[in-house]
Amino acid sequence: MKNLVVTLLLVTLAIAFDSLAGHRGLPIVTMDLLLIPLCIAVCWQVCTPKYLSGANLNPQLAQNKSLLSTLALVMACIFFVLLGAFALYLGASEPFRLLTGIKGSCHGYTAFTIGVCILLLVFTTSYAYWFRQR
Repeated sequence: MKNLVVTLLLVTLAIAFDSLAGHRGLPIVTMDLLLIPLCIAVCWQVCTPKYLSGANLNPQLAQNKSLLSTLALVMACIFFVLLGAFALYLGASEPFRLLTGIKGSCHGYTAFTIGVCILLLVFTTSYAYWFRQR
């Protein structure tokens, strides 16, 4: 029952915030308020020295360095770099454009932040996996 009350309160606050921001002409929606702090938290976490040192990688649980697993990892990195670069371009070209979708909408500056987060995550994880693994 307590979870239902909290959920209804959050939904009501989100709807009120969206209608107030839309009425005042502010270029911000609820998804912007949710995604930007999340991206900042991820960027903060992956830039820590512990993460970059590879201390959190367990060599026994790590993928074996076979050709197939290395190729799959490189292909995944290329895909995510392209995805991050696209989000970065989309956000930098029109920062105040409202991008609408099925699950919600966000502005270009949020897409820019997501692109930076994806690129930083891919580069730091790749560095920690390939160069700092013990």
